[in-house]
Amino acid sequence: MSDGLRSALLLLFALFLVFLNGFFVAAEFALVKVRATRLEELAAKKQFGAQKSLDAVRHLDAYLSATQLGITLASLGLGYVGEPAFAHLLEPLFEGRVPESWKHIIAGGIAFTTITALHIVLGELAPKSLAIQRSEQTALAIIYPLDFFYRLFKMPIAGMNKLASLVLKPFGIEAAGEHEGEAHSEQELRLIVSASREGGEIRESEQSLINRVLDFAHRKADEVMVPRPDVVFLSTGLSVGENIRIADENGFTRYPLCEKGLPDELAGMIHVKDLLALTSRRTEADDAEQLRRIARTLPRIPETRPIDALLRDFQREKRHMAVVVDEYGGTAGIVTVEDIIEEIVGDIQDEFDRTSPELEPVGTDCFLVDARMPLEKLRKTLDFLGPDEETEIETVGGFILAARHGGSLPMHIGDALRYGESTFTVAEMTGRRIRKVRVCLPNRPANGSDHSN
Repeated sequence: MSDGLRSALLLLFALFLVFLNGFFVAAEFALVKVRATRLEELAAKKQFGAQKSLDAVRHLDAYLSATQLGITLASLGLGYVGEPAFAHLLEPLFEGRVPESWKHIIAGGIAFTTITALHIVLGELAPKSLAIQRSEQTALAIIYPLDFFYRLFKMPIAGMNKLASLVLKPFGIEAAGEHEGEAHSEQELRLIVSASREGGEIRESEQSLINRVLDFAHRKADEVMVPRPDVVFLSTGLSVGENIRIADENGFTRYPLCEKGLPDELAGMIHVKDLLALTSRRTEADDAEQLRRIARTLPRIPETRPIDALLRDFQREKRHMAVVVDEYGGTAGIVTVEDIIEEIVGDIQDEFDRTSPELEPVGTDCFLVDARMPLEKLRKTLDFLGPDEETEIETVGGFILAARHGGSLPMHIGDALRYGESTFTVAEMTGRRIRKVRVCLPNRPANGSDHSN
């Protein structure tokens, strides 16, 4: 065999090694990138190679070791035969044109540069990009040849993995397990959802729903309850007719029943259906006793009760309402199944609800805010530095009252409070209670007079 033919065959073998290197690189990135859940779907449909690919993903460290072995062998082989063979083919081109001592250097340099470029472009970058962009198709295409290679070198691969573990052991590091890294933290899930939204894979409403589900477990009863001043109570101190009138005016289905108008002394919960049924009954019992008879048990829960646990309690006990008690045992508010579900799906309005928006724009850079709105939510919604995040005050209305010397001074509509460059103006009151607050953003005060105190 002539030297030229031998060099040509070695060069073809070198190109084969470049392809082989690319095969193992593509296999490595495809197995890392492909989703196991998608492979499970394809395996259920009997897609060719899906079950084998799923097995490889489930034993990822072993198959990645096989790809690393393949890449190493191909790279070493390419360096051993590729550069010398190509250089030998190039040397005749420089015969008689350059000094003999320079001929080997120039041919070797060109050969080394060419082989390196082929190795990087065709053996690394191109297959990597292909595997990342089409991980599913690539995994199905490479799995059987890769599985054959893995089984052929199974013992050496197992030995090298064991040796790697021994090398890491003195440093207190354990070799990566097969399923490590599969679980995602809550923050990682939020980032994944955000990236999916930006990539057009999911809608904004779906992103919002997922984020609310992730927030759900962190919410407490006092964050979702209807506060005591806003609760509509029925009372044993009123007649049945008067209680029916209260129920009719407010349009709710269930009402807490208190003893003689005292919210801290609850007798239970009354369903409006049972209340209306009293009008058709004939009994010698007085109205208060009739109301107590139809009252159902109203569970008491602490303010710190997680709402996910509370929802399970409601489901297990087939209840729809609970009273939230403060640290002194007094009534802080009530929480219903609807309040909890709204934390996931958002506000649920029916034909009887008479609620206004929690925050709505009014004029230029100003907003009409429900005084019960949490300060933290206001900061996030308007995206500005509002009242100190470390304050113990939770609501917008509470912040204004506390700022007025701890609430010792009476408030009036039009009274305003400046916080930095922001202005909080009392816009609506019921008695001494603040209902609505006008909030103007920093550096953009509202038009009109300033009632700052």
